[in-house]
Amino acid sequence: MKDLQAQLALAAQQLQSGNSQACQTICNELLKQNPGLLAAFNLRGLALAQAGAHVAAIRDLSRVWPTQALNKQAALWLGRLYRIQGEYQLAIPALQAAVSEKTLEVDARYELARVLTRLRQTPEAIAQYQQILALKPTHSDALANLAFLQERANRLPEAELTADLALIANPANFMAQLTKATLERRNGSPSQAQNRLEDALRHKHSAMNQSILLNQLGQCLLAQNQYQPAFQRFEQGNALLREQHPLGKPVEDGSYGLATIDQLQHWLGINPPSGWT
Repeated sequence: MKDLQAQLALAAQQLQSGNSQACQTICNELLKQNPGLLAAFNLRGLALAQAGAHVAAIRDLSRVWPTQALNKQAALWLGRLYRIQGEYQLAIPALQAAVSEKTLEVDARYELARVLTRLRQTPEAIAQYQQILALKPTHSDALANLAFLQERANRLPEAELTADLALIANPANFMAQLTKATLERRNGSPSQAQNRLEDALRHKHSAMNQSILLNQLGQCLLAQNQYQPAFQRFEQGNALLREQHPLGKPVEDGSYGLATIDQLQHWLGINPPSGWT
C-alpha cells in the first residue's frame, strides 16, 4: 500500500513538473497491477490532457467523474475537454459540478460561459461572465468575452464600457480589440475601426485570429465603399480560414468572411477572385 501511494505521489509530481509522458508511464504500470485504480486514471487523464490527447483524456477522466463526485478537478478538466471536442451538452454537468469548488469556481464558470456562448444561450453566458467579474473584476478575458456578447445582443453602451475595462486590464486583449472595432464601425466610424484593426494586424496572432481580423477589416473597408481592398482582405482572411476549418465545419464566433462573399456578389453584381468558390 505504501509503495502504491509512493508511485501515485511520484506520478503527481511528474505531472506537476510538466513531464506528462513520465506520469503516463507510471500510471500505465499501476493500472496493469490495479485495473480499477481511479487515482491512476485521474492522473493519467490529466497527463493526457496536458499532452493534447483529448479523446484519450476524456476516456480516463470520465471513469473518475462522476464516480468520484468530490473530484471537482477531474470534473473541470472533463468539462473543458468536452468543450474543446464540441460536446457542449456533455460539458455542462461536469462544469456545473466544478463551480461548487471555490478554488475552481472562476475557471469553471469561464469554461461554462464559453460553452453557453457556443450554444447561443447568450443571456446565460452573460450571467456567468458577470459572476466571474464579481469574484475577479480585472479578469480581462471575461470582460472581453462579455463585451462581445453585449455587442451581439445590441447592448452597445454596456459593450463599449466593458470593452474599455478589458483593454485597461490588458491592452493587447484580442477579443476586446475586435469588439471595440466592431462598435466603432457600427457607430459610424469605420475609418477608426480600420486603424485599430490594421494596428492589431501588426502583432503576431494565430492563423484563426488573423483571419478574423482580416475579415473584420474587409467589413470596415466595405462600409467606406472601398470594394477592391475589401475583396483583398476577405480573400486573405478566407484563405487562412479554409486552412484552419475546411468548408462545412464550424468557425469561431465573430468570423463572417465566408458569408460575406455571397453578400458582395449580391450587392455588387460581380464575381469574386479565383479561389473563392
